[in-house]
Amino acid sequence: MQHPTPAITFNDVSFHWPDGRQVLNHATVTFPEGRTALIGRNGAGKTTLLQLIAHQIQPASGVVQTHGEIAHLAQHASLDPATSVMDLLGITETVTALRAIVNGSTRAEDFDALGDTGWDIEERTGALLHRLGLHIPLDRKVGELSGGEAGLVALAGVQLGRAEITLLDEPTNDLDEEHRRRVYELLASWRGNLVVVSHDVELLEVVDAVAELRDGQLTTFGGSYASWLEWLDTEQQAARRDVSAAKQNLHRERSDRLAQERTIATRRRIGGAAAVTAGRHPCRRDAPRRGTVPGDAGARSARPAHSGVACAG
Repeated sequence: MQHPTPAITFNDVSFHWPDGRQVLNHATVTFPEGRTALIGRNGAGKTTLLQLIAHQIQPASGVVQTHGEIAHLAQHASLDPATSVMDLLGITETVTALRAIVNGSTRAEDFDALGDTGWDIEERTGALLHRLGLHIPLDRKVGELSGGEAGLVALAGVQLGRAEITLLDEPTNDLDEEHRRRVYELLASWRGNLVVVSHDVELLEVVDAVAELRDGQLTTFGGSYASWLEWLDTEQQAARRDVSAAKQNLHRERSDRLAQERTIATRRRIGGAAAVTAGRHPCRRDAPRRGTVPGDAGARSARPAHSGVACAG
């Protein structure tokens, strides 16, 4: 059975900024199919990683492989306030051709612009905007929208484009609770491969996998963010147990070593005391006699009649 080609693969990829900040250090990973949450501490380089996937910047070494068209919606996308909603949606050419045909145009260029799927573009677009809680005409200028509304329109445009790979950076920023909920619902039914960076915990629950960027490496986990947290907690508990066991083993080894050192020291003291006692034994010929002073010529005559010690020989 032939397996599908992974949409996103990092092969021994390294990247660092000119100021020395390292984002990736020989990272090798394959992103799973479906919806993946990219997580990591602030400043770890998640936005940079999306740029690498989009081929907007190049790695210092290694290869980032992608298969299919890529749509990238940045966190702070530059939006021209003079453009229209349909421009932001990316459907201006199609809508313009449709309206021309409705008004009687027979130009081949207009029919080519519609193709087979453009005849209901306004209805499909209106339904998608309604799903996101937006009720705005396609001709309205982006400058007349709030920041949150403009972000939702841009997200709808990405959905309409149906790229094989979609990259989203904090898509629920600047949204109220109602519009965030609508984004959750949209992403839960997203088709194709999606990589999303977000601090929105509820959004992270609609993903199929988690990719963590930490210390220049990427690791993936199959499951929701909550499942990943449970796995992480289990790993950390196991690590703490290992550390505790290692400390106990070290304490035991130190205790055993101290006990051995005390035993050796005790044996040395006993041996030294025995040697000193043997050196003072009254039966030794060179031992001083009781009641005499060593070197005294009259020492022998001063020896007691009975010392109380029976010496052999």
